[in-house]
Amino acid sequence: MPRPRPASGPLTGLWDKFRGRFLRLLGYTIPIYVLVFLANDWGLFLWLRKIAAHWISGEIFPVEAAGLVVFSFAAEFSSGMAAAGALLDAGTLTVKQSALALVLGAIISTPVRAVRHQLPGLAGIFSLGLAGELLLLSQGFRILTLILVSIAYVLWG
Repeated sequence: MPRPRPASGPLTGLWDKFRGRFLRLLGYTIPIYVLVFLANDWGLFLWLRKIAAHWISGEIFPVEAAGLVVFSFAAEFSSGMAAAGALLDAGTLTVKQSALALVLGAIISTPVRAVRHQLPGLAGIFSLGLAGELLLLSQGFRILTLILVSIAYVLWG
């Protein structure tokens, strides 16, 4: 008795491709998430936050603006916005100082957030080299755009 032939069509081999990609996703994603978790647990991100806050508060903005940068860097952008609202209401910072501090916090936090949140997923879907390239290009263009808009704002805003 002849064996039944496997079905042919667009879904043939789909499971094999899915399984291969899924295993690769797990192979990169889980170790990267574990490394990021350990880096966070060991205080690496806290250390980076302290260094960034010290550098910013001492040379670029008033001390009050450093809080906005730290909030934007450490927590989420909405925390920085809430702090900016409080400082604006108190008259401590101007609108321009607040806006620039929030943008600076976004620029500084971009690489850390990209590594923490985007690299594991990209490395699981694409090859590690392509994932790194996509991450660098996307975040590089984001930072460049923020810098150009900030310069325009400082000059004409």
